[in-house]
Amino acid sequence: MARDFLRRFTLFVKVPLIFVFSSALLLLFLTSAEAKEGHIKLLAVKEAGSGFEGALADLFLEIRPGTGRVFLDTFPLTKAETQISVRFAKQVACDYLEVNCAQFDFFYTIRAESSIIAGPSAGAAVTLLTISLLDGTPLNKRMGITGTINSGGLIGPVGGIKEKIDAADDAKLTTVLIPSGERYSLDDGYRTGKEYLTERGEETGNGEDIRDGEETGSGGEIVSGGETGSGGETGSGGETGSGGETGSGGETGSGGEIRDRENPLNSKNGTLESNITDSGSNVTKKDNATSPGNATLDLVLYGKSKGIHVVEVSDITEALAAFTGTSMKYENITISPQEDYRETMRFLADSLCNRTKKFQKDLEAKKVSRVNETFAALINFSNQAQANYREGEYYTAASFCFTANVRGSFLLGLLDRPNATEFEKTLALLDRNIQKLRNILESRDKKTITDLEAFIIVWERLLETTDRKESIGSYPAEAEKLYQAAYAHERVLSAYSWYKFFDHRGKKATINPASVRQSCEQKLAEADERFQYVQLFYPGLPLEQTRKGIEAARQDHRRKEFELCLFKATQAKAEANVILGVSGIEASKVDTLVEKKLSIAKRVIHRQIQKGNFPILGYSYYEYASNLLPTDTYSALLFAEYALEMSNLDIYFRNHQDTKGSFPGFFSEIDSRAFAFLSLGLSLGIALSLVFIISRNHRMAKRMYGSGKKPHGRTAQKHE
Repeated sequence: MARDFLRRFTLFVKVPLIFVFSSALLLLFLTSAEAKEGHIKLLAVKEAGSGFEGALADLFLEIRPGTGRVFLDTFPLTKAETQISVRFAKQVACDYLEVNCAQFDFFYTIRAESSIIAGPSAGAAVTLLTISLLDGTPLNKRMGITGTINSGGLIGPVGGIKEKIDAADDAKLTTVLIPSGERYSLDDGYRTGKEYLTERGEETGNGEDIRDGEETGSGGEIVSGGETGSGGETGSGGETGSGGETGSGGETGSGGEIRDRENPLNSKNGTLESNITDSGSNVTKKDNATSPGNATLDLVLYGKSKGIHVVEVSDITEALAAFTGTSMKYENITISPQEDYRETMRFLADSLCNRTKKFQKDLEAKKVSRVNETFAALINFSNQAQANYREGEYYTAASFCFTANVRGSFLLGLLDRPNATEFEKTLALLDRNIQKLRNILESRDKKTITDLEAFIIVWERLLETTDRKESIGSYPAEAEKLYQAAYAHERVLSAYSWYKFFDHRGKKATINPASVRQSCEQKLAEADERFQYVQLFYPGLPLEQTRKGIEAARQDHRRKEFELCLFKATQAKAEANVILGVSGIEASKVDTLVEKKLSIAKRVIHRQIQKGNFPILGYSYYEYASNLLPTDTYSALLFAEYALEMSNLDIYFRNHQDTKGSFPGFFSEIDSRAFAFLSLGLSLGIALSLVFIISRNHRMAKRMYGSGKKPHGRTAQKHE
């Protein structure tokens, strides 16, 4: 009896164990099947007795489903800078493909025969390999690339290209891609920026300019933007980003119109150009290295002498086209705003610009002379707005009108000088408008990315209006208080205008407190990583405003205002990208850089439109940057970066219907494959369990009736 019970219990345990074991084996197979591996040759330099010479390394990458972690294993051991450089390149690849890489783990391995100079010069190669695996696109194994990587996939300058071509020759590579503008090399083994100093074991103080291997004095020439004059000091509104200044247009709103750049009461007049100029103090001047007349070595011809095709590329799209043998994506694309966007933005421009006209009439009625600087500025902004409006550039028109309105409201306040009762009524009206708008916002659901962007714009203006109002205090109505009151009043009115975008237009997305918080935290991590990257490789650059932007985003996170956290972190990341982008190029090439950034932003916006989303902030920034480019290059660069960063927010808010196929390449069927394998595992487990039961019963029958033992009936028949 006890033996029979034990036998039955053993059977009861074994069957589920076989079932679970079979499923586990198949799920383990699934995990390994989902992992993807790839390899690319790295072109590097290493120290030699007489200086530096080319070297080779192998970069391996394995991507697995995970939680966004990045692992790096190097041999020989490299500096910590390589880790952050690899993380940065990975993020550029994810942004380029518009993939939320928080669902994957990345395992990078670098192997070299000898110690190599590590740093950002492998950024383009790391980005290419990462894109290749994420997108399932094979790379040509006989090609190599050298170059740093910047936001949007721009490929930046590096040093030691001649030596790297030598290394490519040793590896029997047929083609080497180099950064655009790096074709000509000086005979002293020209290097650029931080890498120049790293390779020679030298260090530079803040603000030094490196030219042909010679150091300048401690206050070296600033090449990226020229010398700063007395206007180089930023005034009270000198922060970029959520409160930053623009050059010609003025102080930028966090996603909306231009704010008033210059407080008429403040004589300081800082500009974004001076801010970025200061940040470019580590920039290497390369005028002599970019024209064949002054160069001693044409790297294209040098490569040809070794049987290597040397090609200049400016961004990752061009590099991918070369490595895959395909034509470049997104050529000759055009983007045009959706009609409902145009109508809403035209309404916004009308509401703001009609107020501008009224201010101008009222001031003229009061016989204010156009010699008055504030009134003259109002008229100037009004004229610019009208020109943009006629061209259908409604966002830019609205921006200029907002700036004009702040001046008009302020000037009327100065002329009328309200008494205590009137002043208190003004503040009370502000309070009512703030509370009314707050109640409206809190009652609305966010169903699309457009809703999210509209909420961010309106909520940010609401909070700023509140802050401005609280800074005013009580009567008497001093000039500074009148200015703050004018600004706050115009700001809350613009917020009401922007609220018109809150209408659920576009593709539905999963936007809830959990997803918004997650997006905030991920964007914060990206901004902080970018900040650390710039700080590490360009330690002399002024990053105070970026640091403040990140801290402001963290404060929003602590207050559970995750939408603003997402926005401010995005701005901080963009600002770090701007500083990184101008480091390493001459001032004469900043225009080209802006044009390239705008081209990339255009591609991203185009992809969003194809997916059924219209990025109102991204497109608005794109339009504004395009308008600023002829007159204010550095502000245009900032807004182009904003456009790029704000145009793909949808990757953080995938609709549940988009889960399958939401990632490129081999990840596109992860969910269906996982379900299929799990089903197969369960079926196999059941089948094996049945086989085990039948086999066991057969063996038991054999033991019972085998060896001459027969059933009673059969035995009786035999004796008969």
